[in-house]
Amino acid sequence: MAEIRSINALRANRHDDNTLISPAECLEDVAEDLRSGASQCNKLLVLALDTGDGGDYDITFAASNMHVTEMIALLEVAKATFLDHLRQE
Repeated sequence: MAEIRSINALRANRHDDNTLISPAECLEDVAEDLRSGASQCNKLLVLALDTGDGGDYDITFAASNMHVTEMIALLEVAKATFLDHLRQE
């Protein structure tokens, strides 16, 4: 994120802890970065998870300009990126 627009985003970035920012704030920051040109993309995939009260997982997604095969490929690349990040912790 190029510019901090909320104190929660600032805390989340400073502490490398995304639990300090709400899902709505996260989406707003990403949307503002796209609008301002701070971040660029021509395709987008958003995943959402609701764990409720600890029971079932409710997964939803939204996509822009993506085929299902591209979504799957992006998820695989993201998985590898997340695993690398986890190994560095």
